[in-house]
This record gives sequence, structure tokens and C-alpha cells, in this order.
Amino acid sequence: MSDYILEAVEISKSFPGVQALDGACLRIRTGEVHALLGENGAGKSTLIKILFGVYQGDSGKLIVKDREFGAMMPKLAYELGMAMIPQERTLVGHMTVGENLVLGREPRGRWGALDRNAIFRMADDCLQKYEIDLDSRVTANSLGAGAQQLVELVRALMCNARVIFMDEPTSGLTEGETQILFGIIERLKKQGVAIVYITHRLEEVFRLTDRVTVLRDGKTVANLNTSETTSAELVQLMAGKAVSEE
Repeated sequence: MSDYILEAVEISKSFPGVQALDGACLRIRTGEVHALLGENGAGKSTLIKILFGVYQGDSGKLIVKDREFGAMMPKLAYELGMAMIPQERTLVGHMTVGENLVLGREPRGRWGALDRNAIFRMADDCLQKYEIDLDSRVTANSLGAGAQQLVELVRALMCNARVIFMDEPTSGLTEGETQILFGIIERLKKQGVAIVYITHRLEEVFRLTDRVTVLRDGKTVANLNTSETTSAELVQLMAGKAVSEE
């Protein structure tokens, strides 16, 4: 049995005029926070979208819990215990926070009608569990960007995900919201949830993560233990040259 809950092996993907990924690899262990780093255009977001089934790779394979897949679809990814928190907001603005949290799996009464009391009870329980002070009855478009990001996170947690992809999760968050996020990540790690964490903020890498994979020009150029590297080394790996070079 593999040590990894999720593997992307030799993944390649091209778009018109662009080779986004060229044999990239990523291996994730249960209960680790794994940073995925690279400069803009390195292929980070493309890789996690292939893992989650938003895009289909041109070649390579995905291995989830020792099961091999040539390609992934979002529905299958959910069934396998994966969730993604993208940079782009996916909340339905006119719906309440509670309705967004249970979207697609709404509790219903005996005649098939939505059980609104159950919706808000489920939402409130989860918000309280993770110490997020939001009213589940307000509409999503009444929230700021940071609060919407936290709702996206809670929605993933309500799916009981075992692997969560986070793409620049602190962008738009206040300092207080960022600390809430960090607390949730540390709690999830203790529960054995794996997190793939894309960020440009190296201080977050050293604050949160266990391992680091670096992409450059669509290729995997390094896989390191966070405790055994430095900011200077990571910058050099991402850029392909020493920091002092022009």
C-alpha cells in the first residue's frame, strides 16, 4: 500500500500555444500540508485543476488511495474525498450562506420540500465548529471577499473532504481572517486531512507546511521537506537562477 493518498504522475497539459505542464509530478501524504510553489505561469493552478477534474491532462496518470485513473471529473473527485477552494469565488450571490453551504445536498422534508430549518441548523453547527462568526441567513453577496473565502472553506469541510486544494487562500483575507484560516488548517492536519496549498507568500510556507513541491515551466524541479530548505533556495528553484543574478 502506498504512503500517499494522492499522486499525480508525469502529467502533461497544453493549451493553444502554451505547454502548461510537462511531465509534472506531485505526491501527497495523509495529514500533511503540502506547498505547491512556482512563479506565475509555472502550472500550479493547472495541475490542481487536473487533479480535481476541471481540466483533463493530455498524458500521465492520477492515483487516489491506490486506485489509478487516467483522468478525473469533479463529481468523482468529490466522491473520492477531494475538495477545491479556487481563487475565483463560486458562491451563488443571491443565496444565503446556509444555502450555499449545502448546495447540491440540501436536506428535504417528507414531501421533497426544502427543510430550511435543517439547512440553517447544519450551517450554524459547522460555522460554530470552526469558530467562524457568520450569520448563515445573510446572502453571500452581502459578505466581504474574506468572509466569502471562509464560506468556501466551510463548504469543503461539510463534504468531509480528505484532500483539500487551496489556491492562494489568504488573498483578500484580513489578518484576523487569516489567523482563523491557519487555525482551521492546523486542526484539519491533526484530523488527517491533507491540504495542497498554493501561495506566493513564503512566510506562510514555513508557518504551515510540511513539504514543498516546486514547479518551473510546467516541470517538477524539487520536492523538499519544508524544515530542510530556506526562502533563498525556494526562490532560486522557482526562478531557475540564484537570487543575486540579474
